[in-house]
Amino acid sequence: MSIALSYYQQAADMGLADSYSSLAHMYAQGLGTKQDNLTAFEYYRKAVANNAPSGHIGLGYYYLYGGVANVKVNTSLALFHYEKAAENNITDAHSVLGVL
Repeated sequence: MSIALSYYQQAADMGLADSYSSLAHMYAQGLGTKQDNLTAFEYYRKAVANNAPSGHIGLGYYYLYGGVANVKVNTSLALFHYEKAAENNITDAHSVLGVL
């Protein structure tokens, strides 16, 4: 486990909502840990459940492209999450919405 992953985990354990998105990104990309899309998806869900807007872009990606067991591609859910991210000024979400 990388030092960054360890610190993000500690932050998540303390309830810092944005740390869930950071953990999710690390698992999704395999940064400092083995790539694990299911764990990434779950951390993005925790981020959203804890009111971290950054989690919406991750969930939007997984609902748009799939890649997680038992999570089916769902463009309606993807659009919902990208719109939520855009409402919170996450610029990547605006780019994706421009294409959708």
